[in-house]
Amino acid sequence: MIGRDKFGQTPYNFAKDKESRNEFRKFMGQYPDRYDYKTAQIPSALTNDMELERKQKAAEKKKQQKKAKQERLKERREGDAVKEAEEKEKKRFLALSDRENRALAAEKRLLKNLEETGQNTPVMSRCFQCGSDMTGKVPFEYSDFKFCSPKCLKQHRMVKT
Repeated sequence: MIGRDKFGQTPYNFAKDKESRNEFRKFMGQYPDRYDYKTAQIPSALTNDMELERKQKAAEKKKQQKKAKQERLKERREGDAVKEAEEKEKKRFLALSDRENRALAAEKRLLKNLEETGQNTPVMSRCFQCGSDMTGKVPFEYSDFKFCSPKCLKQHRMVKT
């Protein structure tokens, strides 16, 4: 006869945590014919193989979660980098004078019209340091020199001094 408390609960049901309940299930796995486990309300046996498999599944799940977290973090970093670049470009654009803004807008309109008609786009401006085409881009400049990037500007200043 299975022992029950005054409320009719079996020891398995009365166990507070999963580890205690698993001990009942492990015992059932070791001695399957010793007691009437159905009356004791123990659901199924727990073998070492089953426990090992459960641990492997948990480890695999944790590994997948870590990988997904790293991917989300990587995507967030890439998104932040794009936002930062856009913000820099916006600040640079806002720092331009009205005359420079109008010239840049006119240059962009001209390029758009040339692309629509299918003509080759002419080179409107080049970087003073590396000579690359800066048409349609906001240049970095000091004095009368225009550069495609801060790197070219820095190189020019280093050579000049």
